[in-house]
Amino acid sequence: MSELRQAQAPIISHNKVEMRIKVYSKPGCHLCEEVLRILDRITPQYDLQVEEINILEDVELYNAYKELIPVVEAGDGRLGSLGRLVAPIDEAELRVYLEIARRTPLPQGITLPLEHEPRMDRMATYISRHWLRLVSISLAIFVGLPWLAPIFAALGWWNLADPIYTAYAVT
Repeated sequence: MSELRQAQAPIISHNKVEMRIKVYSKPGCHLCEEVLRILDRITPQYDLQVEEINILEDVELYNAYKELIPVVEAGDGRLGSLGRLVAPIDEAELRVYLEIARRTPLPQGITLPLEHEPRMDRMATYISRHWLRLVSISLAIFVGLPWLAPIFAALGWWNLADPIYTAYAVT
């Protein structure tokens, strides 16, 4: 009778999808070594594929993560650009992160590589890093154009001088 029940019982399959995890680190980092030890210990439970990336081999990575390492990221894009853990990382925090990443569905229909940030994020980052340059260029154009208008007029280039005079007549 027990054999019959076993045969009729539904087979529950736990098809775990292997999760890619990136760990940004550098040699001699004791915090990085600790996170890697924790990941080694819990890899079978979460079915992880851990990739260690040395930030010293890439200048951009070094500049981005030099003060944050170790940085742990679900490398398959499950959590997007918000899904990163930075130092210090303990085992409980790492387990919560992996559970969230496991339960978050994989993005569908993405054609770009997952490592690329969205355009608005890149633009905001650029502006935040180069705001003074952008303000200086804008100010130089605003101050320089009125000086160019009489020069254009003297050269007979009224099609360039008139719009400048018109724009600055308002100010």
